[in-house]
Amino acid sequence: MPSLILYRPLCLPLVWQGRFEILCLSGSYLVIEEGGSRTRSGGLCIALCGPDHRVIGGSVGGVLTAAGTVQVVMFVYAMLSNQSRSFGVIWFGCYLN
Repeated sequence: MPSLILYRPLCLPLVWQGRFEILCLSGSYLVIEEGGSRTRSGGLCIALCGPDHRVIGGSVGGVLTAAGTVQVVMFVYAMLSNQSRSFGVIWFGCYLN
C-alpha cells in the first residue's frame, strides 16, 4: 500500500507515505431480512506495519487496495426463523509476500 490516510474524530486526517505491510485483516457482515426490509451491519478491521516499523490499526472506511496477493478465509452462515432470515460472512486474511 503506497499511502495511508487516517481519519480521526474531531481532528484533521493524518497522511502517511511509504510501504505498509498488512499484518492482519478481519471482519464480518450480518444481513437481516425481516418484513421485506434488509439491514446490514459489520465492517472490516486491519493492522498495518509502517516503514518505521510502527503498527497502525483500525476500521477500514473506504477502498482498500493491496500491492500483492492476500489470502482470505471465509465462513458463511445462515439462520432462519418464522419471522426473519439472516445470513452473515466472517473472514480473516493475511498478506502473502
